[in-house]
Amino acid sequence: ARSHDIPFALEAVQRNAGIKYPAELVSRVLPQAADWLAALDEAADGAANPVDLPMHAVPLSIVADLIELKLPWLTGYSRRVSELVQRAAVL
Repeated sequence: ARSHDIPFALEAVQRNAGIKYPAELVSRVLPQAADWLAALDEAADGAANPVDLPMHAVPLSIVADLIELKLPWLTGYSRRVSELVQRAAVL
């Protein structure tokens, strides 16, 4: 959306439904996606109050698992990296 515009990004996601992105997820997310992207752009520009956007602490292992769902050839690698980062942060 930042490289082109929101309608272009939404069209690209819809075009790749069932190919790059799970079709059911696309159908559930697409109706709200334009509002979410606009809110993120406003927050990046400093126009929106960051408190208005949901902020949640997410364990690195969950982020790693999501990356591996998108990139299955990295199975195990992302989780090992997250564990390494967690150990390094303690030091």
